[in-house]
Amino acid sequence: MRNSNHLDSCRKMQEAFLFLETDFGFWLNNCEQQYYGSILEYTKGELRVHLFYDFKDNFFYFSFVRGLKTKTPNDHDFENVKTFIELFKKYEPGFDPESIQPNNEGYDAALLQNAELLKKHCLSILEQFSVAQ
Repeated sequence: MRNSNHLDSCRKMQEAFLFLETDFGFWLNNCEQQYYGSILEYTKGELRVHLFYDFKDNFFYFSFVRGLKTKTPNDHDFENVKTFIELFKKYEPGFDPESIQPNNEGYDAALLQNAELLKKHCLSILEQFSVAQ
């Protein structure tokens, strides 16, 4: 994405994670383009899916957050904030954390890998957070 228009990142993330709305009953409650990155946040009850793409670091900070008032980012709340990396390690044997992070040539591929893995394991993750449909 470094060589692409950063303004596309919000749109691309929203397209990739549309299944959260259509298949799992989340709603998009925040979509911001900041000078440092793109933020999307989906909500379902007390659960949020927080998606942040940091332009400078070329890094996805994607997480599930329990509680509407739980702060993100939050490196100290291990009970209410679970990164995609943590969750995918639990549900995906042989998971490689690098596969879901962009690099100079792989923003789109990494974004789609995040979306595909989340869609595959979303029901299990929702059950873990006690908000399954």
